[in-house]
Amino acid sequence: MISTVYLHPDRTLRATWSVDADNITLTSFDDNAMLEQSVGESFGDGLMNDTSNAAHTNGASAITTVVLHTSQVYFHRYPVDADEDHNRRRFFEIITCLPPLAPEDRIIEVPMPGELHGSAWHGLLVIPQTHVPDGYAIDDVRVDILEDIRAARIADLLADEGITLLVGQRGDVWWCAVLDTSGTIQHLVQTPVHPAFETSVEIRDLVLEVSGSTKSRAERVIVFGDSLTKAILDDVTIALDGLTTSVVRMQPFRTLRADVDAATQQRCVRLAHMLGPLVGPLPCASLQES
Repeated sequence: MISTVYLHPDRTLRATWSVDADNITLTSFDDNAMLEQSVGESFGDGLMNDTSNAAHTNGASAITTVVLHTSQVYFHRYPVDADEDHNRRRFFEIITCLPPLAPEDRIIEVPMPGELHGSAWHGLLVIPQTHVPDGYAIDDVRVDILEDIRAARIADLLADEGITLLVGQRGDVWWCAVLDTSGTIQHLVQTPVHPAFETSVEIRDLVLEVSGSTKSRAERVIVFGDSLTKAILDDVTIALDGLTTSVVRMQPFRTLRADVDAATQQRCVRLAHMLGPLVGPLPCASLQES
């Protein structure tokens, strides 16, 4: 068994999973969990003997992947030129556009080969060591937006042809990931939320901006986020009429099994739009990594 924990500011979300070959089954879900529960447990034999990404507390070990909320990380993107020295440009961007970083902080590289405004771009996601829970290795901690993207791939939600846009709110920012049919990131956009505007208007404007700057039409828009409701999804569907072929809500559990009671299943369905970070870290052998 394995455990995934999402440290959302409003609630700690935790799921445990049974893994048999490429069959993954949800065995428990807690939307008001305690992180220390996952740190202190040992799940016994089998898969759990691999402690390469385990947390260690009082001699106990467990494979527990922790995912941080966007509010706990930094993101910066910049255009790149094939002729420039990438390492020198990266160093310049880090020292001039990010807060002072500690040597222990982790930088995740996010290549963006798809052109936006006529250029390829590069992204940097920074996990500060100070935001990593005690007992966890920083190299094993994930970032929610990257796990949302992987969850969409696991759930087979991507358009069969063309571009998919994964659009959603995390905290006070909007994310828009431009994905090809394999789920590879072509571009990743982060922009502030404007409380004065309706959600459907903000999403429509974001889709228009990204589609225009990438010179591509979104075949599918997957909507996710902290505050998504059915009413908002309906408004977004209307707002995007003519701009995309289909609009769907994030359903990360779509291709997975569940061995939980009916009430737990209902909670998972109700909160599905914000649970991608619990599914993204799962070890799906059939998923081709990019």
